[in-house]
Amino acid sequence: MELNLFFEGVDSIGGYQSRLLQAIDDEVHFNKCICTVKAADDLDVYDEDKYIPINYDICERNRYEEYYDMNSLLPLDKEILEKMLPYESTAMKMLVRNMERDIYTYDESKRLYLNHLRFWNHMFVTHKINYVVQVCVPHHCHDYIIYALAKIYGCGLMVNVATSIWNHWVPMTDIYSDNDEIQASYREYCKESQVELPDFVEHYYQSLLLENREVDKNLVNAGASRKKIIAIQKNVFHDFFTVKSRWKRYKHLLKCWLTKEMFKKRTRERRSSRERIRYNYSLYKRAKIKQKSMKDINYYDALAKQPEYGKKYVIYYLQYQPEASTLPLAGVFVEQELVITLLACELKKMGIELWVKEHYVQPYRMKEYYDYLYSIPNVTLIKSSVDSKELMKNSIATATCNGTITQESIFNGKPVLVFGSGLFSGAPGTFRCSDSKDIYCAIQKIIENYSIEQRNVRAYLKAFADHAIYTNIYLSNKNRRCDIPEESSLQNLKEAVVSWIKKYLYTT
Repeated sequence: MELNLFFEGVDSIGGYQSRLLQAIDDEVHFNKCICTVKAADDLDVYDEDKYIPINYDICERNRYEEYYDMNSLLPLDKEILEKMLPYESTAMKMLVRNMERDIYTYDESKRLYLNHLRFWNHMFVTHKINYVVQVCVPHHCHDYIIYALAKIYGCGLMVNVATSIWNHWVPMTDIYSDNDEIQASYREYCKESQVELPDFVEHYYQSLLLENREVDKNLVNAGASRKKIIAIQKNVFHDFFTVKSRWKRYKHLLKCWLTKEMFKKRTRERRSSRERIRYNYSLYKRAKIKQKSMKDINYYDALAKQPEYGKKYVIYYLQYQPEASTLPLAGVFVEQELVITLLACELKKMGIELWVKEHYVQPYRMKEYYDYLYSIPNVTLIKSSVDSKELMKNSIATATCNGTITQESIFNGKPVLVFGSGLFSGAPGTFRCSDSKDIYCAIQKIIENYSIEQRNVRAYLKAFADHAIYTNIYLSNKNRRCDIPEESSLQNLKEAVVSWIKKYLYTT
């Protein structure tokens, strides 16, 4: 079978990505490779007869028309539009990542979505893409469309899902399903009377136990302090407004405009460049107005209370947004107030309170969002400064879409109600919930002297370790800790990709 590959770019530096792809090609010999590029320098070298490198920023910012004639691309027909319907709303929702806030009208979102879809559908069809490698969970509109097209066209697919163990990723074929290989290994390890874990997993397990709080307090945040994490996320939220970011958005358009003006050529395109500059500025103004209507965590804390331990409660931890852990992994529950409303209503019937705690790094949310949470019957907002581990310890169960609290809870024998998808959503001690009936059945089982056998938890961790890839995809990102040598990172990722491609080729 002729192999035509799409490869989602890593944060490359020093020619890392082109060397990685060459190493993959040496073993599986692909015919064509379309790759997105997120390089910090110009040291990646691609053979123009084999590779089609596409700057990631062009895709993320929907700038295709600046480099491609959109009218030359294949039109979208009824069949592909209908097959994309299950993915459409999530893809459009992901446009929030462009500016870390939702400012587009529906019509604008739909137009951007259709631009992404037309471009990538053209690439899939004309270059006969039959294997897709995504080095992390799709979390931008075009990434998710590529994931959807791979599903629709029956391509081989490898999506690396991040774990809270730094630089460890687990490959999946479906981000909404369990990893079958992990589940199979887990069932085998459950037969062992004593489960031995690799050192890095044992350290992770021990560090999250309540009795070992001082072992590695910053394990989940990769050694960064709470203060630094908050600062990083605020910078991400405000990056759209920085001079550097604004200049990056306008630089190419200004160059096109001025060049065409100077030579008095292609008046239509010159006008188009000028119009896009004006449109970008209107988005900038819209984003500023939107921010003024948002509130930071201080507003939340003014509505929140200190916990009154001794009551029966389930604690729901709000997740940082926008982020891949909820968009797309929470699925239909990406709007977390839906989970909270559902939980609060069902728990009230059972005489159990629902406590909600905001994530300490969340920069802003809409004022109406916090006001709505405050108004929900049977919901108590808990101050963000309260120790999350104490809240977990004194609860009858925790609840999340797909947070690290899943691991922290089951390691400490506390059951979890899970409303999204994730590597640990199928681990022992978790209860998948999608409606009131699921919640009722889970709580009934929990209050009937339910316990989590730690040997089974360790068996799941051992299975996870067997299938995790130890690699770094953020080489040029200075905010990301790198604890693996570059060549080892390249070799590990290469071996994993080659293994998955070969498995696909041998079974098709």
